[in-house]
Amino acid sequence: MMIDNEKTIRFGQFFQSKCGRRCVRAHNTILNAILDQFRARGYDAISEWQDKDEDSTYRYDIIAQKDKEFYVVEIKDVINIRDFGQIEAYCLQLKRENPNAKVWLGTDCKNYNNLIQGEIGLMTLRLMKEHRLGIILINPSLVWFLDSHKDLLNLQERGHICENCNFCERMVFDGIAMKIFIWMEGGCKKKIPKVMPSDKLMKYEITKNKFQELKKEFTGIRKQMGKKKFEEKIGIKLEG
Repeated sequence: MMIDNEKTIRFGQFFQSKCGRRCVRAHNTILNAILDQFRARGYDAISEWQDKDEDSTYRYDIIAQKDKEFYVVEIKDVINIRDFGQIEAYCLQLKRENPNAKVWLGTDCKNYNNLIQGEIGLMTLRLMKEHRLGIILINPSLVWFLDSHKDLLNLQERGHICENCNFCERMVFDGIAMKIFIWMEGGCKKKIPKVMPSDKLMKYEITKNKFQELKKEFTGIRKQMGKKKFEEKIGIKLEG
């Protein structure tokens, strides 16, 4: 079985959160939330810092330092592919000036899907692997520091990043996942039903509490059967 042309999947990849919040938070809101978080962690952090070097035209949204750690944060409320050209330039500039420095992209959690899908997703993957780019996402009361691409993907396993968002009350999954869950509820005894192209177009909704129940059941069956046998039965390889 293939899920979105991938043989290896994450449980959270079956789902998308249905968020009622239409707009991402403003640039300054994101900046202030991240700035406060750095200071709470004991960093010396300032915003709107201009590099005074004669050969530099760089202006950083946030710089934060503690002991030997030196971080630069670029804030983007709305993300598009052109932004990553600027972010990559920051990565290359910092690598020349301070090899131990790290660049972070700070944004609203509503932009999460953009960071793991499509052209932007591929660019995010490349920069995180090649240039150690980190991602910082903000939610109403939470700030996630995601140091690696694995950390970024694993955020889905918690019920997606909107699990603590008051705007998100339901999770959405498709017909492929539905067939897998029906197979699980039947005790995994029969052969898993064949997946049809139309299954991808089917959409179902569940509450976040039901999502947690499904995840617990999914994990329990996998543990009971053994990861290898479970993967052979389901026809897909699971991450983690």
